[in-house]
Amino acid sequence: MTTDNHSLMFQKRLQLLKRQTEYIKINTYTENNIFYKNLVSKAKSKYGNFVSNSINKKKLYFADGPIGSGKSTLMRNFIKYKNIDNLLYYSPEIYINFCESNSNFINSYNKSKKILWENAKKRLNTGESFIIESVFTKDEKIGFLIKAKKNGYTLFGIFVGTDTPDINVIRVNQRIKEGSYSIPEEKIYDRYFKSMKNLVRIFKLSDEMLVINNSNRIPKLIAYKFNNETYITENFNEWSIL
Repeated sequence: MTTDNHSLMFQKRLQLLKRQTEYIKINTYTENNIFYKNLVSKAKSKYGNFVSNSINKKKLYFADGPIGSGKSTLMRNFIKYKNIDNLLYYSPEIYINFCESNSNFINSYNKSKKILWENAKKRLNTGESFIIESVFTKDEKIGFLIKAKKNGYTLFGIFVGTDTPDINVIRVNQRIKEGSYSIPEEKIYDRYFKSMKNLVRIFKLSDEMLVINNSNRIPKLIAYKFNNETYITENFNEWSIL
């Protein structure tokens, strides 16, 4: 690919991120919001308004799930619902804006992830609450969560998945058409199964967690862990053995 093509792809990606940002700004929580109506309102009857019994002020909110599962959209909506948009949010798609590279977008994206984790690790030592989004497939990333617990953080996770990696591939290909960078299909499949494999491990590690099936147009809550209460559906069990 020529330098001009790399530059064009980079500019298209930034435009896509800008549109996503504008969507997040206007997609505030109302009774008609899909996420609120189909997840929050159903869950509220089970354990209230997502109000934790924990008095610990040190909280690490994290979004996990396979590539293309839709975790960014759901997590950002959840951030608005929880009214925690004042917290630092570590996300590769946000950090990419600070790693301009007109010649090689992939290198720029990888650089952004490196900076993200360096800053997140520093944040962990401050004792202040924050938010991070990633695909927690590597032991070092899970080790980050373990260290957070040792440092006294309460872990609140949102895992967003799908019933089959084919769904993720279709979504990623659509994003590519809209200007996103290319991701090999074999990588999407690989991350899908590794992410699903770690689901139970991360669920047990978290103090509070929501597990969301985002296979269809309307997301579905299939498991939660909250205030010492655990709710698990058969769908969650099916995911846990993938």
